[in-house]
Amino acid sequence: MELLQALPPARVAWRFSFPDTHAGRPTVAGFELAPATGGTRLSITLTWFRHQGWRALPGMLLTPLQRFLVWIKLSRISSSISRAFRQP
Repeated sequence: MELLQALPPARVAWRFSFPDTHAGRPTVAGFELAPATGGTRLSITLTWFRHQGWRALPGMLLTPLQRFLVWIKLSRISSSISRAFRQP
């Protein structure tokens, strides 16, 4: 895990990679905070690198499912962060 960008208090980005694996591709997760009515708005972006050549074909066919699963993953991350910062 590597810190790519830190602009307190608004933005932070990390790169996750698994260098020990043969097909390890880095993933970049960015978190941005912005003032909003009644609190703070959290925006999360997730970026990764796709396979090239013939290995990209299965990924292209499964793109709608993959987008849905990434949306679920980001929704769970943002809700858990929101839950951690809520005042009791």
